[in-house]
Amino acid sequence: MKAAICFSQADISYYQDKEGELSFKDVDNYDFIPYDKIINKGLDGGVYWFKITDFSEDENIIQFKSSHIFNAEAYHNGAILNRESHERFVTFKVKKNEKLLIKLKLEKEAFIPVEVFSAKGYKFKEKVNLLIIGLYYGFALFIVLVNIIYSLSFKDKTFLFYGLFVFCVSCSLSFSDGLLILFNVSQDIMDFIILFIHTIGTIFGVTFATKYLGLENYYPKIRYLILFFGAVFVFLFILYFSTGNFIYFALVETATVVFLTFFWFLAVTLFKKDLFIRIFVIAYFFMVIFGLDYYVARLFGFSVLNFSSDIIKVAGFFEMLLFSFALVYRMKILHEQNKQMRFDIETLIVESSNEISNEVINDNKLSVREKEILEFINKGKKNKEIADELNISVNTVKYHIKNIYEALNIKNRKEAIAFVNK
Repeated sequence: MKAAICFSQADISYYQDKEGELSFKDVDNYDFIPYDKIINKGLDGGVYWFKITDFSEDENIIQFKSSHIFNAEAYHNGAILNRESHERFVTFKVKKNEKLLIKLKLEKEAFIPVEVFSAKGYKFKEKVNLLIIGLYYGFALFIVLVNIIYSLSFKDKTFLFYGLFVFCVSCSLSFSDGLLILFNVSQDIMDFIILFIHTIGTIFGVTFATKYLGLENYYPKIRYLILFFGAVFVFLFILYFSTGNFIYFALVETATVVFLTFFWFLAVTLFKKDLFIRIFVIAYFFMVIFGLDYYVARLFGFSVLNFSSDIIKVAGFFEMLLFSFALVYRMKILHEQNKQMRFDIETLIVESSNEISNEVINDNKLSVREKEILEFINKGKKNKEIADELNISVNTVKYHIKNIYEALNIKNRKEAIAFVNK
C-alpha cells in the first residue's frame, strides 16, 4: 500500500514470521500484508518482516518509533544495511530506487509504528522534537526544584512527594522518547531502570495522593492496601528478572498505572468534600485516560488512541501548572488557619466548662477551643467529626489535640477521657 508518512511516500507491507526461522532470501517469496495502520498485536511478539519499496525521495529515512524495539536487521541488494547511529529509535537510510527488507525481533509487545521521511524532512522534524523535549523536561525539572524548596520552606512533605512523583513521570516519558537508546544503554539495564522508576514513582505518587487528599481520614485502612500493592510490585519485579518472561514486565507496568488510577477514583468519591480534591480529580483526568491507553492497553494489543508520548506531555504540562498553583494556595490557607489558631490561643480567656473539671481549666490552662475539642474527645468523636462540628481543618484539630496532650501530660485519647472523668 502506498503510504504518505511524514514528508515521504513508500510502499510498505509486512509479514509475521511465527516460527522466526526465515532468511531474507526466503521471506521475499511470501505474501506480505499491506501496512495501512500501526501494528498493535499486544503480546503476540516474535519476528516481523517489513518490505519497503517505491520511495518518493532521493534519500529516505525509515524509523520504528518505539523504545521497545531494539533488535532490527535491514537488507538491500542482498547485503546488510547498517543502522543509523546516534538516533533515539531504530533508524535506517535508503535511496530512492532500492528495495528494503527489515527484520524485527520483538521481545516485548508487538506495537510497531513505522514512519518514512525524506532525509531533509527528518532532520527538520527531529530538531523540532528535540526542542519540544528540552522545553518539557526543563519545565518539569523546574517544577521538581520548586516543590523541593517549598517542602523545606513550609516543612510539608506533600511538596517533596509531589516533586519526586513528577521527576519519576518525567523519567518514564524520557524512556518513551528513546533517550536511553540514544545513550546506548543495554536492554537489560534499561528494563531494570524502567521498572525501578515506575515502581518508586508509584510509591511517591500514592504517598503524595494520600497526604494531599487526607485519605487516612476518610479511609483509615488505606495503608494496608498500599502495603499489599507494594508486596505485589516486589513479587512481579523479582519474577520478571528471574524468568525474563515479558508477561511479568507487562503486569508490573499494568499494576503501576492501575494502582495510581485507583487512587484517582478514591478522589472522585470525595469530589464534593473539598476544593483541592476537585482540583486533583480534574488535573489527573487526562493523565489517567492517556496513561491507561499508552502504558496498559498498548501492551495487550487493544490500544484505541495510538498516540505518541507528546500527548501525555501536554496533559502533564497542564497538570503541573494546575497543581503548582493548588499546592501553593493550599499552603496559604493552612498558614492563615494556623495564624488564627495561634491568635486564639494567645487571646482567648480560659473559662469554666460544665463537662471539664476546674483542675483542667486552671492548672493546665487549656484554651476555649481546646476545651471544646476535649469535650468531643470525651464523647468519642473522631478527628474528622470534630473538624466538621467546629468548621476547621483536620490538621487544626490534630494541632489542638497535641497541645491538649502536652498540657495534661497524657499520651492518647483513652487517657484524655480518663482524665476528664476522674
